[in-house]
Amino acid sequence: MPIHLCLTQSERDSDETGTCLVKAITLDDADHQLIGLLTENGRISNRELGSQVGLTEVTIAARLRRLRESGVFRVGAVVDWAAAGYTYGLTFWITVEGRDPVKVADEIAEAETVHVVGVTLGTVDIIVYALGSGYADIHDLTRRFQRVPGVDRVVVDVQYEALKYSHRYALLRQDSHEISLPNPAYDLDDLDREIMQVLLRDGQMSNRMLARQIGSSEGTVRARLRRLEESGLLRIRGQVDPVLAQELRSLAIVSIVLEGTQDDEVVAQLVAMPSVLGCVRTSGTGQLLVNLGTSSRSALVDSIQKEIRRIPGIRSTQTWEIVRFVKMLSHFARFI
Repeated sequence: MPIHLCLTQSERDSDETGTCLVKAITLDDADHQLIGLLTENGRISNRELGSQVGLTEVTIAARLRRLRESGVFRVGAVVDWAAAGYTYGLTFWITVEGRDPVKVADEIAEAETVHVVGVTLGTVDIIVYALGSGYADIHDLTRRFQRVPGVDRVVVDVQYEALKYSHRYALLRQDSHEISLPNPAYDLDDLDREIMQVLLRDGQMSNRMLARQIGSSEGTVRARLRRLEESGLLRIRGQVDPVLAQELRSLAIVSIVLEGTQDDEVVAQLVAMPSVLGCVRTSGTGQLLVNLGTSSRSALVDSIQKEIRRIPGIRSTQTWEIVRFVKMLSHFARFI
C-alpha cells in the first residue's frame, strides 16, 4: 500500500477512496544542492550559496522564493526540546474502535505538546510523538487521548535517550510558529522570545532586517542570536516537506528487541543507515525505536529485511507502516 502523507483535515484534499491528492513540484540538481546546504546551515548567504552551486545571487534568490512559495522548503529556527525544558519524548500507541482513525487522529493532533501524529498499518491504529516535562504530562495526555471518541486503548512508552534525530523533514504548512518553552537553558527575556518567534517564520532574515522589525540594534540581535545558538537552545536550519519534494514515499516505525551485549554495536550500525531518520532508547517491549523513511515501499521493505534484521544483536523487530501523517511539526528536535 503506498503512503499518503497528508496535512490536517482542513488542508486535506482526497478522492472518494480517501487517497490524498498532494501536488508536488519537480526539483533539479541545483534545487537539491541548495536544500542540502541550507539544511546544514540556514544562515548561509545567497552569495555563498551562489559560489558553491555555481549560480548568481539573483538566480539563488529566485529559486529559494519558488521553493518557499510552493511549500516545499523553508529556513527557520529549530529548538532543542531538551534545552527548552522538556524532560523526555513520549510515544503513544493508540487503538481505535468504531470510528475512522483519521478523524480520531485529527482530534489527538490538537494537543499542543503533540508534534507527530501518524495513522498506521499494524497492531495499533495511531502512533503519537509528544513531549513531556514531568510525569503529570504522561497522565494528562493519556487521559486526554482516552476521552477522544473512538479511542479504545492507549499505551505510552518513554523515550529516554535520543541516538539519532533528523530535523530535515516536516509538513511545513502546519506550523503555527507558537512554541512553549517550559524551562529553557537560560532565562529568556521578551527580546529573546521575539527574536525566536521571527526566526521560526524566516530563518534567513538578515540581522539588520530582524533588528528593524523588532525595534532593536543589529549588534544586539547578533549577540542575542549567538547566545541562543551557543546555549544549544536554537539552530537555524532548512527543512523540507517530504511529500512535495518527493523525497520520502514510505515511512515506518520499527521497534527493536536486542539480545546479548552488543547494544552499542547495534546502535552504531542503525544510526549510520541513511534510511534511519531517528533512533531512541525507549521503555516498552523493544529497547530501541527507529523511524524509517525511504523513496519507495520496496526500499522500505529492503531496509527492514535486508539491513536491520541482519544486524548482529537484534533478536526481533515489529513494524508499523505510516500510511497517513496528520501532524508533523518542524520546530522541535534534538541536537545530537
